[in-house]
Amino acid sequence: MSTERDRVISITLTEAEWRAFTARHPQPVDWLREQIREELQERGIAALQEGSNEAHVVPSLPAIL
Repeated sequence: MSTERDRVISITLTEAEWRAFTARHPQPVDWLREQIREELQERGIAALQEGSNEAHVVPSLPAIL
């Protein structure tokens, strides 16, 4: 049985912040997802397995979820 699950990030922005952000990034969810993936792939971030102190390299992420 797999223990993998999707994760959700929630942030609070004022209306002015949201408008400014979406004016610059009309597809904010796609942009945020891409930023996270680029960061993980560029830096070779290690992930900790649940309940373990052992670090494991993050596998290559798919281009689109």
